[in-house]
Amino acid sequence: AALPAGCHPEKAGDAGMSGDQLNTLGYRCYKADRMGDARQLFAAAVDRDPNHALAEYNLACTLARLRAAGAVCEHDAYLDTILDHLERAVALDDGRRGRAQADTDLDEVRHTVRYRVLMGADLSDDAQLRSVLEGAAWLGPHNGAYGHQTRLDLRPGGEALFETLSIADNGDIQWRPTRGSWEVDQGKVILEIGEESWLLDIHPRGELRDRTGARFTDIPQECSA
Repeated sequence: AALPAGCHPEKAGDAGMSGDQLNTLGYRCYKADRMGDARQLFAAAVDRDPNHALAEYNLACTLARLRAAGAVCEHDAYLDTILDHLERAVALDDGRRGRAQADTDLDEVRHTVRYRVLMGADLSDDAQLRSVLEGAAWLGPHNGAYGHQTRLDLRPGGEALFETLSIADNGDIQWRPTRGSWEVDQGKVILEIGEESWLLDIHPRGELRDRTGARFTDIPQECSA
């Protein structure tokens, strides 16, 4: 059946639509810069056909565009969600990997460990691991209404900056810095901050962890109630 011209998000609930048709309608909304409607249709296409690589890819790109526009909570445009769809697209069609490397829609996720690994970074190679670590934005565990309480910047040249969130009685927020150093040795991250020293393992989904329970992630927790 011929598809109607223009953007028609109401078709997302049409049981007679195929995955291909829903993906086509989603792309029309995308081209019209109606990203919320495009997301709805691409998600419906994926639900209708879980093996639709292009719809998965388009959904990842649309969510990334919504994230860049600040609509994270409204559209569930979380980094992990975007990367889930991108990983499925590449698993279904490896050609999507090359397309993702040039696609500016995905700029929001390029700094993450998961994206770098998906694009071929080898975390067992110290030089590549160092590059991945420098590119990521590391955060401490989520804690309370103010979100992440610590953040870590692993800078080129071995300098590390560890910041702790401080909240004054009047509600003012300040990040208190402590400088240190870091290096990579045989796939391990050696981090020294003040009086503390950590030996951290990196996990492909974007976590640095050691046996004492120290943990950093490059995927922020967002939109808490």
